[in-house]
Amino acid sequence: MLGQQWHRRIYILFLLLFTIGLSFGKILLSISLIGMLVNYVTEGNFKSKRSLFLANQYILVGLLSIFLIEFIWLIFTNNLSNGLNSLRIKLPLLILPLVIGTSDPLKAKEWKSVLTVFLCSLCASVLVLFLVKYDLINPKKNTGSNRDLSIFMSHIRYAVLLSFGFFLSGYLLFVQKLNKVIALVFVVIIAAGLYQLNSFTSYIAITIAILFLFLRSLKGVFVRHRLAVIASFFLSLAVIASYFISVYQEMNTPKVEIVNTELPKYSPNGEKYLHDTINNTLENGFYLWRNIAEIELVTAWNKASNIPFYAFDKRGQEIKYTIYRYMTSMGLRKDANSLSQLRRGDFIRIENGETTYLKYNLFEKRLRSLIFEFQQYKQSKNPNNQTLIQRFFYWKIALKTFSKHWFFGYGTGGYKEAMSKEYKMASSILQIENQKFPHNQFLTQLINLGLFGFILWLTVLVSPLLYTKIYRNPLCFVFGILMVVSMLSDDMLERQSGVSIFSFIYTLFITQRKEN
Repeated sequence: MLGQQWHRRIYILFLLLFTIGLSFGKILLSISLIGMLVNYVTEGNFKSKRSLFLANQYILVGLLSIFLIEFIWLIFTNNLSNGLNSLRIKLPLLILPLVIGTSDPLKAKEWKSVLTVFLCSLCASVLVLFLVKYDLINPKKNTGSNRDLSIFMSHIRYAVLLSFGFFLSGYLLFVQKLNKVIALVFVVIIAAGLYQLNSFTSYIAITIAILFLFLRSLKGVFVRHRLAVIASFFLSLAVIASYFISVYQEMNTPKVEIVNTELPKYSPNGEKYLHDTINNTLENGFYLWRNIAEIELVTAWNKASNIPFYAFDKRGQEIKYTIYRYMTSMGLRKDANSLSQLRRGDFIRIENGETTYLKYNLFEKRLRSLIFEFQQYKQSKNPNNQTLIQRFFYWKIALKTFSKHWFFGYGTGGYKEAMSKEYKMASSILQIENQKFPHNQFLTQLINLGLFGFILWLTVLVSPLLYTKIYRNPLCFVFGILMVVSMLSDDMLERQSGVSIFSFIYTLFITQRKEN
């Protein structure tokens, strides 16, 4: 039988392996979780564990109750298989608080190891992201978007993890005075990963976190400097707001005003142009749905490209519309004569799913795509394949589903079957492949637990924070904001990676608060 010292080493080893798994996915997470639990049981020493539990009973009961509520609500589920699968995914909510909370707190050396491994793993995962970007590693999906770069988990969850790593490395740089060169390397690499992922969820979460940190920091600023700091802050907000407004106005302002009665009737090759004068969507200031000679364009395109006109580009978009948008962005008519003016590089960009010949940074590309989504929905009232617009329809169906069993809900894991039925009953405008789940953890919990269970769940979720007052720790505060924003845009706790990120970092903050 191993001694206590060896069990401690094994515990730390699996803790570090779990830390690596946060960046590299479910296999390492599963192995380390099982190893941690087996070591915990075989170690024995339950008298000491019981003492530690009693010493921290209020916070540990709060943490463990997050899982316990899910377990109790199995009695309301009609699909036991979905319920048990949901519990399996959420096992970290049970195992991590139990094992970490009733083990001796981490020592300074051990804390240093955990933080170092966490940040190094994040940086290593960012390097993998770049290998995927430059086609040295194959992505799991080929949607042509930046989300393909995250191969170990959902891009939203990965972006949240990177966001926390960004704040953590910055905290170590400016507050804890870690070696400045090392800390700066961490900051730069993680920031590069965030930029490549280009997740608006993470941008919003980071902005809100910085805003709240700024407001908190005002307490410590001398009165004579406070006005200057506040003025600088609002000036920054004004610059950001003016940038957003300028992009929006530029996308909605035509470069040339066109009189509909003066539009050309025929292309140079004699085909009658299609002009949709009701749809005023613009691309780089030019009307998208004017001057379309599709028949001759089909023939000309199919001669020049290996991707047929009525097929899909490499981003999974109908290439027909990619061609229209790209040519419009150049101020060209959509006919064979204009297509002949395109160079080989233009054809490659269109085939790759680029909708404009203009070069934008990743952030502006994403911003413009979201604005274009709203423009398209405003014109067509069709939400399909509009990533942001579709979310509002998910939420609408989720709320409708919740309203039918609003008190106790549908039970653990019940949201899947319940929402699928509601989509059919509501005859949703969303195509079957787009009929997805809430993408909002709070709505998912409302459907599963009902209002009564949801209030209980929310209470036990925040009670450890309030009891320990650990929210005063700026890193914990930031982590909380990141979690809230991510849960508003994703079913964060319905996948192993999301549950693991949340339960591991949250448990460490709560149970190791005196040491960290």
